[in-house]
Amino acid sequence: FRSNHRDVVLSSQDPFEIGFFSFILSKLLGFNFSVQVHTDISSKYFRRESVRNYFQYLLSKFVLKRAKSIRVVSMRLKTFLKDKWYIEESKIFLAPIFVDNFPTPVGEGPGVGITRPPAVGSTTLLIMCRLEKVKNIRNASTQNFSEMFTDRVAAGVEVIAPQVYATGLSVSTVSS
Repeated sequence: FRSNHRDVVLSSQDPFEIGFFSFILSKLLGFNFSVQVHTDISSKYFRRESVRNYFQYLLSKFVLKRAKSIRVVSMRLKTFLKDKWYIEESKIFLAPIFVDNFPTPVGEGPGVGITRPPAVGSTTLLIMCRLEKVKNIRNASTQNFSEMFTDRVAAGVEVIAPQVYATGLSVSTVSS
């Protein structure tokens, strides 16, 4: 099954268990190996959350050092990999998650459940994630917030998290 084609790339969606097995498979088949990193492995909260996360942190270091290319979603991750794990910058590609800047009108789209239209001239920063320290919601919602929305009449933050809906909690304000 070993391939002589060095232009074939095996890509893994994460640098953890799937990444490890993808690395082994790429070696067995003679393929190039690429990894995507969507988790903030640089966060101390990620490592401290559980024994599994700590193991994944160690495993990701092993896997990422052997990848031919790495796709990251933030400059913070790129800097961490380059400065702390000494991975060549030429291997690391920054590809942020796409955000559609053109809002979907109320009543259109795949049932997002928009119940009220935004006020004219207002902007809402929508954060969808689990409520965990590793997500760093406070910094995500307040960092450069005033600079981003200087041309708006009003701006706000809405946090949508599975914990809120599962427990029936109501989140009306986020203090920083």
